[in-house]
Amino acid sequence: MFSLITGFLEEGESPESAILRETEEELGLTGHECKFIGHFALAEFNQLIIAFAVETYGNIKLNEEIAEVKLVAHDQLATFDFGCLELTNTVVSRWLKNA
Repeated sequence: MFSLITGFLEEGESPESAILRETEEELGLTGHECKFIGHFALAEFNQLIIAFAVETYGNIKLNEEIAEVKLVAHDQLATFDFGCLELTNTVVSRWLKNA
């Protein structure tokens, strides 16, 4: 099962800074542009997910939080099977619609 990378805001950190930090920590990639996709409420966890698309450069270097990555071509994302991860499907669909 594949999903999107996630993380939490540190004290005093903006959402944009957080996603750039998490991208570097989890994937070893440097982000230089992030575009807001949308916000998504997860009431059952008392969380608000703020989603961004991040343009990156560098070579993927996984940390201990991620076991595997799968690169999916842009034209295959609309039909990629994210399994039971409904929020991932929603975020990707919104991004594709506005990209």
